[in-house]
Amino acid sequence: TIIKELSAHIKKIHPNRPIVIGGPYPSTSPEDILSMDVDYAVCGEGEIPLEKMLSGEDPAAIRGVYSKKNGKLMGEGRADTITNLDDIPFPARDIFHYQEILDAAGPARIRVGTDIVTREDRGVPIITSRGCPYDCTFCSIHFVHGYHWRYRSAENVLAEIIELVQKYHVNQLAIIDDHLAGKRDRFITILDKLIELDLGLKWSTPNGIRVDYLDEEVMEKMKKSGCSSLVLGIQHGDPKMLETMRTKLDLSKVEEVVKIGSRLKLDMAAFFIIGHPGEDRKSFMRTIEYGRRLGKYGLKDFRINIARAYPKTKLFNYCKERDLFVKRDTENILIFPDDDGEANIKTEDFNPKELLWRRNYAKRKLMAVENNIYWNIVYYAERFKVKNLFKTLLPEGVWSMAKRFVYNMSKRDVAGK
Repeated sequence: TIIKELSAHIKKIHPNRPIVIGGPYPSTSPEDILSMDVDYAVCGEGEIPLEKMLSGEDPAAIRGVYSKKNGKLMGEGRADTITNLDDIPFPARDIFHYQEILDAAGPARIRVGTDIVTREDRGVPIITSRGCPYDCTFCSIHFVHGYHWRYRSAENVLAEIIELVQKYHVNQLAIIDDHLAGKRDRFITILDKLIELDLGLKWSTPNGIRVDYLDEEVMEKMKKSGCSSLVLGIQHGDPKMLETMRTKLDLSKVEEVVKIGSRLKLDMAAFFIIGHPGEDRKSFMRTIEYGRRLGKYGLKDFRINIARAYPKTKLFNYCKERDLFVKRDTENILIFPDDDGEANIKTEDFNPKELLWRRNYAKRKLMAVENNIYWNIVYYAERFKVKNLFKTLLPEGVWSMAKRFVYNMSKRDVAGK
């Protein structure tokens, strides 16, 4: 893995420097340090253990800190969590040369219709809360932050946002909480203050947001406060699969929220998971049908992921107990979306080949909600490997003009029908 390679390289240069790792993977599998050039793994949140270690306390006596001795793993439990998140200082961004990094990043490139356009963005992530009270089978966040949802005060969050805008000239904010809207009055206070301050800031929820905490009042304030992308955590279009995934989501609420968002002209996207054990071809097709219905209400961006069983999650344990993994080593589970290795689960209802077909079919059918003719042309051009040929033969300006012409003509045909 990258951690193995990086830690080995660091140890060669600095053999006497202790290396500490943290995050979701060490929190689920601290035993992995036995095969790495790593000295300590922190299981859970890192602030308290690291502060104690830097203060000179014996790591062996610190809860949540794992080490190795004579080839054996030492340590126990999960690190103590910070109850009052306002006690944590803002990130020391100057140490990491934030200003220089943002300056060097340059304009962002995004898709608008058929075109890739540049946009002058200075964007950073921010976290306003930790933990999640829900128990979805596929989620690994509880190993780090637990089930108890804790949140920063509205005043504390706004102070950091103001600092980001005034000191670092940030104009794009990615709020990556796992349960952003869990306390309605707090969320509304943040939104109202952003509207009042009028900082010229756009913000998004790339980690997704629970649909059942949204309503027209909240969404109107989100729009006015600068929400530029609202990603909905839907996961599936079959209620039975949602029960299996333990998401506790009512699909009728999703339709209501999508209709409101469309009316407010909010840019919306949705997460869907396919290939979770229990999904057969019929339940998969229900997701496609449901997604297309949401498309008629105004949802145009669908983010399709094949189910991945992160270590020690309920999904992982289920697959391990029933020998459902195609490849059993963690290296082949922790991969990126759109990689064919994503299909690492097999059941009586599907194998990897079937899952890759479902993923590609879902992308084609759900993207086609926006413009059925154009996206089917794109799908088959990529499938039969002629898209890159045209891109090579045609000058870039002609290629862009041709795409735009086909897109607009097919959109007109769809509207005419």
